[in-house]
Order: sequence, then structure tokens, then C-alpha cells
Amino acid sequence: MRRGSRNNERVSDIRINPSILAADFVNMQTELGRIASADYVHVDVMDNHFVPNLTF
Repeated sequence: MRRGSRNNERVSDIRINPSILAADFVNMQTELGRIASADYVHVDVMDNHFVPNLTF
């Protein structure tokens, strides 16, 4: 990512990616349809070995 200069230039490399962790897993097809225009999707992988398998 490029940094803006001190004169507050805009940084155009910033991306905000939706996460499926907050999705309704029962309606995953509908949920993925809501973010179909996204270039990337954030996926969290929890294995209950290295990190606890907890979601909220």
C-alpha cells in the first residue's frame, strides 16, 4: 500500500473487504449474493487447536 504524502493526498490502494464470518450461514447463498460485486471476500479459518472455535 502506498502512503499519502504530508499534504494529505488520497491513498487509492485501500480496500474494504466483506467478511463471511458475519453472514447467516443458513442462508449462505443469499448472503454471498449480497456481496457478489466485491473483488475479495475475507474468510476466517478457526481450527479449535491454534485458536478457539468461537464466533459471535
